[in-house]
Amino acid sequence: MNLTIYTLKSLAYTIANPSMALVLILLCVFLYRKNKKITMMQKIMVGERFISPLELTISQLVLGILGGFIGSIILTNLGVMFHENSGIDLIFLFSFLLMFIKPRYICFSYSGAVLGLLVITLNSLGSLGIIKSTYLSNIQLDIMSLITLIAILHIIEGILIAIDGSKGAIPVFTHKDGKLVGGFSFERYWPIPIAIMFLTTRDASITGSFIDTPSWWPLIRGEVNMALIGAAIASVIPVYGVLGYKSITFTKSKKTKVLISGIFNVIYGIILFGVAYLTKFGLAASIMALILMPALHEGMIFLQVLMETRDKAKFSSDDEGITVLEVAPNSEAWKVGIKSGDKILEIDNNKVLEYTMIYEAISNGIKEFRLKIKDAKGTIKEVSINMPNGNRRLGLVLIPKVVPGYDSMVQIKSKSFKDILDNFRDKDKK
Repeated sequence: MNLTIYTLKSLAYTIANPSMALVLILLCVFLYRKNKKITMMQKIMVGERFISPLELTISQLVLGILGGFIGSIILTNLGVMFHENSGIDLIFLFSFLLMFIKPRYICFSYSGAVLGLLVITLNSLGSLGIIKSTYLSNIQLDIMSLITLIAILHIIEGILIAIDGSKGAIPVFTHKDGKLVGGFSFERYWPIPIAIMFLTTRDASITGSFIDTPSWWPLIRGEVNMALIGAAIASVIPVYGVLGYKSITFTKSKKTKVLISGIFNVIYGIILFGVAYLTKFGLAASIMALILMPALHEGMIFLQVLMETRDKAKFSSDDEGITVLEVAPNSEAWKVGIKSGDKILEIDNNKVLEYTMIYEAISNGIKEFRLKIKDAKGTIKEVSINMPNGNRRLGLVLIPKVVPGYDSMVQIKSKSFKDILDNFRDKDKK
C-alpha cells in the first residue's frame, strides 16, 4: 500500500473511530468556550460581534485537520518514526502540564526538550544500574526524529498563524509616552490529527497491511530507525495535538502581525532541521540539540518582543484627528470603506477634536453626516454615512487623545484574559 494513502487512511481513523472522535469533540468544546469569550469582548468593545463563536471554532477545526493531514504526510514520507517503547506520546501530556506553568509553554519545543532530556537521564541511570525497571531504563527515543517532528509542527503552525491567526483579534489599549495607543490581542488554537509512525517487533498495524515505501525512504535516518527498519513492522498511529498562537501588538496591523509571526515560526522550524542533525554526533550533541530547541524558541519570542518595543505605535490619535482602531464587518462605517488605521479629520466640516464628537452626532439622532478621512497611505477622502432609523451604532473603535485614568484603563500586561473580560464587563454595567 502506498505510504501516503496509508497515512491518510490512518488519519481518517481519528474522525471515524468513536473514541478518537470523542477527543475531537472535547477539543471543539474547549475551543468554542474560548471563542465565546472572545466574541463577547468584541461585542463589548465594538458593540457587535465580528464573527460567531461557531464560525471561529469551525475555522480552527477545518484548518487544523488540513494542517495535520499535510504535516503527517510530510513526516511519514521523510521517514520520521519512533520505537514502540519511545514514550513519544508523553510529549502531549507534558505540553498540557507545562501550559499550567505558563500558557505559551504548551508549545512542543518545551515539552519535547523535557521528554528528550528525561529519556536520556533515565537511560543513563538504567545503564548505571540505578534504575532496575526494564521499561524505564530501555526507553528508545530517537532524538533526531523527535526534533524533526517538532520542526514540521512549527512549520505547519507558522502557516496556520499566517492564514488564520488574525481571526477573533480583540482591540486593546495601553499607554505609551503619555498617550493612549491601540492594538490587538490574538489567541488562536488549532486541533491537529498527527500520524506518528512506529516501528514494532509485533504486528501493531491498524489496518493489518504492510506499508509500501519509496526506494529513497527514509530521508531522516536516526539510530533507532536504522537499527529496526530491516526487521520491524512499521505502523502509522494517529493522535491529536493542539497548536496555539497567543500574542499582542501595538505597532502593526492584524494581518502584518500574524504574517510576521507565521514567518518567524516557519524559519524556526527550518532551523530545527539543522539542529536535528546535531544528534548524529553523539550523546553530548543530542543534549545540546535538546537545549537549543527551547532556547531558540525563546530567542524567536524575544526578537518579536524587541521589534514590538522598538517600533513606533501604529494606532494613536493626535491633533490632526482621531484614529480608527477597528471596524466591525457589515457596519455602516465598513460599508463606506472606513478601515483600521484610517484617521477621521472632520465631521460635517468641523475639525474632530475628540472621539466623543462622532458618538455625540449619532446619539443626537443625526441620520446623515460626512466624514473627512485620511487613510494609512496619506490619501484624504470624504465619505457620507446614512444611519438607518433606530441604528445608533457606527461600528467603529476609536482611540481617544487623552489617556484615561488608571482606574478606568485596562492594563493588558498585568492581567489575564479572564481579568480583562471581567474588567470590561464591569465597565459595561456602569
